[in-house]
Amino acid sequence: MTARRIVITGGTAGIGLATAHRLRAAGHGVFICGRDPSRLEKAIEELGRQAGTAPVGGALCDVRELSQVREMIGVASRQMGGLDGLVNNAGSAFITEFGDITPSMWSDIIATNLTGVFNCCHAALDALKKSGKQGAADIVNVGSRSGRYAFRGGVGYNTTKFGLQGLTEAMFLDLSRFNIRVGLVAPGTVSTGLGGTAPADWHLRPEDVAEAVAAMIGARDGAALNWVELRPARPPL
Repeated sequence: MTARRIVITGGTAGIGLATAHRLRAAGHGVFICGRDPSRLEKAIEELGRQAGTAPVGGALCDVRELSQVREMIGVASRQMGGLDGLVNNAGSAFITEFGDITPSMWSDIIATNLTGVFNCCHAALDALKKSGKQGAADIVNVGSRSGRYAFRGGVGYNTTKFGLQGLTEAMFLDLSRFNIRVGLVAPGTVSTGLGGTAPADWHLRPEDVAEAVAAMIGARDGAALNWVELRPARPPL
């Protein structure tokens, strides 16, 4: 794969950090962001110890805040000399039935899982357009199978992941003329503990999702992996 310069949100742990390792192993420069200073520092150090010469960087950023996102994208573009890709991985979840959801819970999950993706794409668009003039640029949104299949207690999470699917499809149509490919990875249950789910042996691993993201970004120019759904290969025990 041609070396790219890629921002990964929620890149300090779980799927985001696994994706940063996978992309850097392929020779890409990575710039991660997160909200926890100690986790960010630890993740950058961990990535820096990985073999290879591809650049590594990071910054604190709350994707719900557009001003912070714009600053983060600016820093990433300056440090790496441009931007060729964006992986929208930052997200939150809760398992709560509809009658028990508070307005603040609703606002927070919408702000993180939907508005956060919009903020990052909007802030990165000019840089990605410049990259797309030389070759394909990529936006990969990390969604969920919960964006197609609802589950009890998942009103907040299901709504945002259903919405993310629509956002991805519409952006693909709008941005393909700038040679910007927009795709979505939709995994089943991943062993990250998101939403309080206890890890289990049959769960997908963060590395499985990272592999799918890398495949999207590694597609040849002129081709786009628009939708990748991952399922655990073994049934729940």
